[in-house]
Amino acid sequence: MTRYDLAYTVATAMKKAGIGASKDYKPFSDVPQNHWAYQAVAIATSNDRNMDAMSGYGDGTFRGDKEINRFGLALTLYALLNRPQAPDAASFADVPKEHWAHAAVEAMAANEIIDGFADGTFRGDRPLTRYE
Repeated sequence: MTRYDLAYTVATAMKKAGIGASKDYKPFSDVPQNHWAYQAVAIATSNDRNMDAMSGYGDGTFRGDKEINRFGLALTLYALLNRPQAPDAASFADVPKEHWAHAAVEAMAANEIIDGFADGTFRGDRPLTRYE
């Protein structure tokens, strides 16, 4: 699954909830207005409720063809749900409390939105599949 795919999925859900793109949206240099995901990227990254579920890169690009991994999904959902409280525990052996995505992974797991594997790992660096 690419960043474009995730932006489209997120934007579809946001539109159904009545959330549109912000009037202050600043397009990314690599997402022209005629791109199939332009509107989805606009809604997912800069919407009228300040629920910016996704972001671009410091160089002004979105890099939509880049694969998204399980950490990326956790962070996107965490932002979309307004960063709910995360348990202090480390539920996954490979996501310790000090890990940069710990709060997102734990909050989404605690809310039964994402889960790990039978061996107690999350495997966040693994590319995200459409099934997940």
